[in-house]
Amino acid sequence: MRHLAPRKTKKRNMLTAFVGGGLLLFLLFAGGGDSVLHRQKAALAAGGTGDSGDPSAIAVWSSGPVKAPDQPETPSLPETTDFLELSAQEQAGLVPLVMEQAQPQAAAVPYHVPATERVAERYFRDALFIGDSRVMGLMLYSGLTEATFYTEKGINVNTLLTKPIVPQTGGGKLTILQALKHQEFGKIYIKIGLNELGWAYPSAFIEAYAGAIDQIRALQPEAVFYVQSILPVSQEKDAGDNVFTNRRIAEFNELIREMAWEKGLQYLDATEWFADDQGFLPEAAGHDGIHLNKEYCKIWLDFLKRHTLRDYSKVRL
Repeated sequence: MRHLAPRKTKKRNMLTAFVGGGLLLFLLFAGGGDSVLHRQKAALAAGGTGDSGDPSAIAVWSSGPVKAPDQPETPSLPETTDFLELSAQEQAGLVPLVMEQAQPQAAAVPYHVPATERVAERYFRDALFIGDSRVMGLMLYSGLTEATFYTEKGINVNTLLTKPIVPQTGGGKLTILQALKHQEFGKIYIKIGLNELGWAYPSAFIEAYAGAIDQIRALQPEAVFYVQSILPVSQEKDAGDNVFTNRRIAEFNELIREMAWEKGLQYLDATEWFADDQGFLPEAAGHDGIHLNKEYCKIWLDFLKRHTLRDYSKVRL
């Protein structure tokens, strides 16, 4: 003889099945998304783009571990033999917690330009280089004549856009913002931060840097922005100076890299090209442990030629 369950029990069982089934579908979906993420990372590690729909995708996974932002500690799920054994009220309170823990955590993965085949110098015909005395050395000693340079010795992020540094044919100089109103560029390379290493608050530097890029972008909305890391200094300079140290440079570079990720800029880190086994700039790279000589400026140019976004060039290659 079949026993009929009381009406309350039937409602409870229906609610339990509904909540449990919905949770199961959600977890299956979340697991599927996670497997796609791992397949993308594997494809990128093998040299692919990680995006089957767009071969020109430029987001590249870091070779190191992906570090998620600090998150507040969340309570763990109660241990139970079966979710469906809980009451409907207990299930309803548990679902949001399960869903929250099932969500993949956002990770701060910066954009950086991967190694590519070397491009010809004509790639830089529509390129603008903005920066301090190190960028001035690139202009003077690398042999690159196709690009435009807006550089000034001793310039920092506070004077970058306000100091007249762009010479005019008829005499006088314009600020960078004034000059950008008269010429359009396809690529803009920016490299500053060396003269700001002595600032008490690195956060003030990166905030001003981000603001300067916003102003430049407003005038050159179609340009691709390459943000370059600060190159290391020599061991002698590092040991004998409290400001120009590689530890300080690494701290600033981390801020620059994070800013590049947040703003969707292309991050260029040439540290490995200019560091010895101990992470220092070789003594042979220059006379003062900071600025590069002709040989190393050519190495810098070769690095730039080998790290480009060819699909975004407005120049016929």
